Amino acid sequence: MLFIGEQLGSAVGVEGVPCIDIAVDPLECTNNCAYDKPNSIAVLAAAPRGTLLHAPDCYMNKIAAGPQLAGHISLEGTVTYNLEQTAHALDKPISEVKVVALDRDRHADLFKEIRASGAQLELLGDGDVSGAIWAAKDDGPFDLLMGIGAAPEGVISATAIRGLGGVFEGTLVFRSPEEEARAGEMIDDDLTRLWKAHDLCQSEDAIFAASGVCDGYLPAAELGDGFAIAHSEIIDVQAKTVERFSTRRPL
Repeated sequence: MLFIGEQLGSAVGVEGVPCIDIAVDPLECTNNCAYDKPNSIAVLAAAPRGTLLHAPDCYMNKIAAGPQLAGHISLEGTVTYNLEQTAHALDKPISEVKVVALDRDRHADLFKEIRASGAQLELLGDGDVSGAIWAAKDDGPFDLLMGIGAAPEGVISATAIRGLGGVFEGTLVFRSPEEEARAGEMIDDDLTRLWKAHDLCQSEDAIFAASGVCDGYLPAAELGDGFAIAHSEIIDVQAKTVERFSTRRPL
């Protein structure tokens, strides 16, 4: 298992050898994979050394959306404010605004406010990386991702959303003083700050790459007689391109 800050490769520090940061989740949605539920993916973000936040292993409160909501929504506003802004920017009633969030007890107040506003709410068992990207894509099924998920996955989502031209903001959430102290040792910054996509991924020379394991945001991996097919997506942050392709490999 990789740990935060682990060095990979035998040429680290060698002159002329490029060094990169990666934020990786070899199996996002492990429970979904075990029970063959949607959105299990293998995913990573990569960028030049020092440009991806080494996010501590804690929670992050997040909001994500597509380019049309840039400048309209923020974690600095209330849930109701963001829903009203979304409805206004997308020129539709709040009753047609679609929000996705992780199905967690910690979101009880969030769910109440979303439902009280009249907006539509879709709950995910796991997988807020998929949820964030769905919310950021023009052809995605959701308008907003809201709620608390894992911080490292926030870095991955932010990288993808930079390439999509969308909105991503996050603030760190700590479950214990020990967790906060550990984060303070890792991040030489204000732990209460509002992190935007360009703070979490500071370089345009970055990519997001994912392959489907179970059906959902990406098609599931396929096993045939002596071969396997993986369905993948790459988002090039600098080029602002999204490429999907399938790879067939012998077993």
